[in-house]
Amino acid sequence: LNSEYLYLLFVVFILAILSFYWANLASEKLKKFSLSNLIRKPKALGWQGSFFLLAVVMSIFAIARPQGDPKQIETLTKSLDIMLVLDTSKSMNAEDVFPSRLGRAKHSINLLLDNLSGDRVGLIAFAGTAALISPLTTDYEIVKTFLNAVDTSLIPTQGTDIGRAITLIRESFLRGSSENFDPKSRTHIAILFSDGEKNSGDDINAVKGAKQTGIQLHAIGIGTTKGAPIPVKDNRGNLYGYKKDRSGNTVVSKVNYSSLKEIAKSGGGLFFVSTPGENEIRKLAKFIEGLKRSEGKDTKARIYKEYF
Repeated sequence: LNSEYLYLLFVVFILAILSFYWANLASEKLKKFSLSNLIRKPKALGWQGSFFLLAVVMSIFAIARPQGDPKQIETLTKSLDIMLVLDTSKSMNAEDVFPSRLGRAKHSINLLLDNLSGDRVGLIAFAGTAALISPLTTDYEIVKTFLNAVDTSLIPTQGTDIGRAITLIRESFLRGSSENFDPKSRTHIAILFSDGEKNSGDDINAVKGAKQTGIQLHAIGIGTTKGAPIPVKDNRGNLYGYKKDRSGNTVVSKVNYSSLKEIAKSGGGLFFVSTPGENEIRKLAKFIEGLKRSEGKDTKARIYKEYF
């Protein structure tokens, strides 16, 4: 029901009131004439006017489009489930790539979304722990909105715990699928955007476990081997120094390509190095486009009976 159109009924009501007021006013004026009984008294609306207003009222109700008796239906779709996994540890603030590692990662994700179509996409942020930012959806604009709000202060627990992220990836895929879900019956992809710092052997075991359940993990390394200091900023974004170790020396964060390569290899996916032109994102999108889509009944629509 488009209820905003029902406000037009007030206009009809006012017109009817004005019509009766005009008729009564004209009748009072006629009483001043002695031969007023010989003059036809004005009527408020008459049959024609009444039917006209009734037609207007019915038209307003038709435009408002009343609906009811909703029915749920399932539509068959062929798509992939893609989980975007974004590293939000403090090292992602390093500015050895423009505008920063996190800024480059977010721009690459936006570019990837622009090159996808019809697949369900979700977003996970992780550092020392992991959080689901956006569940699986085909509404890419919603994912972009959530992505825009992500920064390195989102997850207070610092570190780079890939294992926690992998666990959440599997849970999110399970949660976003139908009741009788078989992990191997649908294609699942996770894409990791990280500088690869401080990954452990336990992370590799988690990646291998995810691969066994049908999750293909790709990795994109963001940063340079030369590295850069990690800026420390206040709540307003003003720089007031760089992160230092316990000895008071400035910490230089360097990307760990070898760790990310191992993660991609163990996850059965591809590894890319982030570049200024972001051609790796287009290559990845083309690879994803060539993958076989699986059929599912995850998309539900609500159909209403029209009463207008």
